[in-house]
Amino acid sequence: MQPRSEARTFAQITINELQLRVDALDAMTVSQLREEFERVFDEPTASRNKRYLVKWIAYRMQELVHGGLSERARKRIEELARNAPIRRQLRLLVPPVKDLPTTLAEPSPQRPVPKPVDAPASAPPPRSPRDPRLPQAGAIVRKLFHEVEYEIRVNESDFEYLGKRCQSLSGVARATTRTGWNGFLCFERELAQAKGGEP
Repeated sequence: MQPRSEARTFAQITINELQLRVDALDAMTVSQLREEFERVFDEPTASRNKRYLVKWIAYRMQELVHGGLSERARKRIEELARNAPIRRQLRLLVPPVKDLPTTLAEPSPQRPVPKPVDAPASAPPPRSPRDPRLPQAGAIVRKLFHEVEYEIRVNESDFEYLGKRCQSLSGVARATTRTGWNGFLCFERELAQAKGGEP
């Protein structure tokens, strides 16, 4: 953890000063960022990825100024991440000694494993169920975005937009809005209208 004097120094800087310090990180070299990482985290890093270093140093600076997670939040994170594959806490993957059985269980007799039955060559591959949020195949979904109306045709297994096929509704949302929207959130109202529901 940071020495108290370091934390006090960060607590005294203003929001504008903090923003200037965070903005200055982009101009630093990887070596300078590694030194800054060690200064704010009080531990060295093996990373040489500039974006990673900038992100974590900026996070730590903001944490020192505005305060970090509450003790309750930290405990909850530990509970949720107990068996998660986190690189920095591999010790959490091993169960505590108190949870280990004290005696060995009797080995269960080996059961023969049934051989898989080959499906006939003519059988179609299993289809995933159609999402119930979608209207019927052939329906036209219209969305007004930035004063431009977009028209999307819902097909049985994909979507058609400007004569091109998209495998997912999120792909259509990216093509129409130029941002990474979730397709069902982007077209939620329009899908409901196409299904005959309330707008």
